Amino acid sequence: MGWMQGFPPPPDKLITQPDSVYFSFPKLRWSVCHLREFLPTEEISRGLGAPVPLDYPSPSEFAELRAQIDAVTFLPQGSDTPMTWEESLYANYTDGMLILHKGQVVYER
Repeated sequence: MGWMQGFPPPPDKLITQPDSVYFSFPKLRWSVCHLREFLPTEEISRGLGAPVPLDYPSPSEFAELRAQIDAVTFLPQGSDTPMTWEESLYANYTDGMLILHKGQVVYER
């Protein structure tokens, strides 16, 4: 989308803070990836312990769960056309999605 490219960036491609537009669509995606350029942040250590692996169902069950979740339909706000969960991920420029249910990964993209 060309956000913040060039020097100076064109006014329509400029994202600034604290004018609040940096967290509105479609600027949100760029802003989240560059949040440390807007606000003071702090890196938090996970500690010295080993990471805990995530629990997954069997490959066949995992594939079935993914297909079922991808097929869920809903009516987006302000629309008369139903959309599937899978379609919504593309429509919202989703980079990644993980769904945990009762401590087990049931969906990952």
